[in-house]
Amino acid sequence: MQDPIVNVYQGDYLVGYGMPTVIITADTAPSEELKSEFFVFVEGESSFFRGGQISIKTNGAPEHVISSTLSTAVDEALMQANRVISFAQHEYFTKHKNEYWLRSNIFLTQVDKSKIFSVWRTGKFEKNIQDIKSKTTSASLKAYLELVTALEISEYKEF
Repeated sequence: MQDPIVNVYQGDYLVGYGMPTVIITADTAPSEELKSEFFVFVEGESSFFRGGQISIKTNGAPEHVISSTLSTAVDEALMQANRVISFAQHEYFTKHKNEYWLRSNIFLTQVDKSKIFSVWRTGKFEKNIQDIKSKTTSASLKAYLELVTALEISEYKEF
């Protein structure tokens, strides 16, 4: 059995839209099942949150059909996160009747888990992070979010 995965990714700023941050979890289940989750935060002109859970039953399929490693579950979750960002970007620009936008390629780069604190610190996604804590199947992510949400920002000043 492989160790569960919690990865965090950040994308480049998408002009007129915002900057995506994605949390991915992946784990295996005893019955030849790969499980993954994705949680998408976009902060900017179109701040939004979406999440999803994926289960793939490999049913003993050979490795040349589907790999039963966690990297397969991570890849699937990243693909779904990219899809969510792309479709939400399209919805945003269609709603705002912007006929001149170009759909940006979404390149997600793995970053340190501390990026989750940065997302929480904005104050825009507190409810979403609480929802993730209650819905995630990842004990590692849940424990990490418990630590993040216990932090307090005692002071912030700009000069």
